[in-house]
Amino acid sequence: MSTPIFVAANRLEIMWAEFLAWLDAFFNPELEGYVNFDFGGSTLVNLRVIIFGIFIGVLVASVYMVYIKSVIGPFVRKLLAEECLSEENAKTLEELGYAKNFFVRMALRGSILRSTVIHVPCEEEGEGGNERTFVRYYIPEPKRYVAEMRFRNRGSGVPTLLFVLIVGTICIFLIFGFLPQILRLVDNTISIFSVEGNTLK
Repeated sequence: MSTPIFVAANRLEIMWAEFLAWLDAFFNPELEGYVNFDFGGSTLVNLRVIIFGIFIGVLVASVYMVYIKSVIGPFVRKLLAEECLSEENAKTLEELGYAKNFFVRMALRGSILRSTVIHVPCEEEGEGGNERTFVRYYIPEPKRYVAEMRFRNRGSGVPTLLFVLIVGTICIFLIFGFLPQILRLVDNTISIFSVEGNTLK
């Protein structure tokens, strides 16, 4: 005799298999009967790759903007708040509280902050009369406005990422749901205005 847990697990397995079958059918619509389009196997695959590629590209760009705004942005905003706008007012990472921030240190070495934040190598006498080399950072006054706009706290944060993810997912389902009808409309339009299919010629 089957136990209730076994029955429930079996039903869940069946429902999951049916859901996967529905997804496979949904994202592999029958695109046949078009005059101006020929959707063979490889063409349909390429079409899916393009649609999902655009979605993934937008999603990656959104993740990148979250990284810029939420991880790197606070450092830039700290420089602006501390009025580090000239070589004379430049400060070290220790003074700014970012000495142990891995992401900021990597960003300063890469291209993200290279055009915005200027570094000034300095030396000072340390213990035992040895010179200690360190780096101070500042944002030139002419670049202040660009830095404020690019790294401002407002916009392109986690809520925006969630919005893009939700809207993008909805758009993906809408596109595939109405893809046969959309292609039919485009196919009929091309036929009407083409030389061979123009009924007004």
